[in-house]
Amino acid sequence: MPSNRMREQKNISAPHKQLQKFFDAALIVPVLTAHPTEVSRKSILDAQHDIARLLAERDQELTPR
Repeated sequence: MPSNRMREQKNISAPHKQLQKFFDAALIVPVLTAHPTEVSRKSILDAQHDIARLLAERDQELTPR
């Protein structure tokens, strides 16, 4: 089933058969990556957890009562 782009091939210099051959052989693989804001968000969350852990350790009593 040709896509809209294939139907509009008259605007492309390559012939329809050449384009069809290319797309038939093309390997299309999704690539999942983290958005830069997600990476920095995780870094911030990690830092917040580290700070919370350090504060909790500081608040522990040194000697039992």
